[in-house]
Amino acid sequence: QKFIDGELTEITAYEYDLDGNLVLKKQQNIEDGFEIVNEYRYDDRGNRIYNATFRDGNLIFENKCTYDDEGYLRTQELFEIDPWSRKVERHERLIHERR
Repeated sequence: QKFIDGELTEITAYEYDLDGNLVLKKQQNIEDGFEIVNEYRYDDRGNRIYNATFRDGNLIFENKCTYDDEGYLRTQELFEIDPWSRKVERHERLIHERR
């Protein structure tokens, strides 16, 4: 919970899977009424392979990752979505192979 001048302004809640990985984070702004939800997914090794951010139910950010057999990050794709213009900006990062 977040307070400003004694007034509650934000509530944050967290959910974890059985392995202790964060799978959901919800932030509710009391004054403005909007809600931010972050969702996370992991592979069998505990590497984060996906996360997304929603504002009031609308997707505004998405991140997808892949890993090699040793658990090193190989690729990362980021998507930023402007909820008003519906424009999607895509960023991709390729990670060099380890030798």
